[in-house]
Amino acid sequence: MSRLTILGLPVDALFFEEVVKNCDRLIHVPGLKWAVTLNPEIAVVAQKDKELRRMVHEASLVTADGSGLLWAASYLSEIRSQSVFIRWIKAFISGFHFFFSRSYRHKVIPGRVTGVDLVRVLLKLASHRGYRVFLLGGKPGVAELLRKKLFEVDPRIKIVGATDGFRLNIDDNRLSVREEDKDREHQVLSEIQRAKPHLLLVAFGPPKQERWIFQHQKELRAVKLAIGVGGTFDFLAGKSRRAPRWMRSVGLEFLWRLFCEPKRFRRMITTLPKFIKLIVNSRN
Repeated sequence: MSRLTILGLPVDALFFEEVVKNCDRLIHVPGLKWAVTLNPEIAVVAQKDKELRRMVHEASLVTADGSGLLWAASYLSEIRSQSVFIRWIKAFISGFHFFFSRSYRHKVIPGRVTGVDLVRVLLKLASHRGYRVFLLGGKPGVAELLRKKLFEVDPRIKIVGATDGFRLNIDDNRLSVREEDKDREHQVLSEIQRAKPHLLLVAFGPPKQERWIFQHQKELRAVKLAIGVGGTFDFLAGKSRRAPRWMRSVGLEFLWRLFCEPKRFRRMITTLPKFIKLIVNSRN
């Protein structure tokens, strides 16, 4: 497996089909494993969050979800020890090439592996293999709605759990459940332990979902493979629309999501400049 490093974090440079095969393989390996669909937001937070960084390093699989990771890999492959000014000039040129050249976008990492695309294929695989799947999180009622939709399309699929999440706080880089939701969390963990899913899909949004999986390794020992999937349930349940294919292909899906969810603007406008600055100043 080809693994490279971006901002001190591992990224597996794999084709989509290779990622699916690796997920299938990991389900047959004893013990809990987890996969991370890495994006710029997680990469930025992990620079100061030791626990999140450790979680990514200990992941059995780390895919490039955000287009920013593809750009960073291509850009860093060309940069040597140069002045900051030259590096910024090359960053602008690199960005231009990224949007207008497909070969440049896939120069180092073959392509994005988004949570939505990966989960869609893994659910088909789960039906074919007879894997048990647990859906956790998302907006109220969406996990159950997705379960019904999946069963309507394919009655063979084994969805052994579909439940809303609970409210999570992050204080001093430590994830915690709100006091009034602690009993609910304990109940959900018990349900997962009884269901013994091969595949646990956690939709709390990054990086909460990654932290939650990492902090509950002991309680999740009955799980074979856990993946944080962000807003995937909304898309698969028909609650949200994905960007047009052409926008996804040139790395502009984030603009579509910003248009559909304006509340993301504040988070995006702080994360993306930080990510770009970190990459330009990186010595990878």
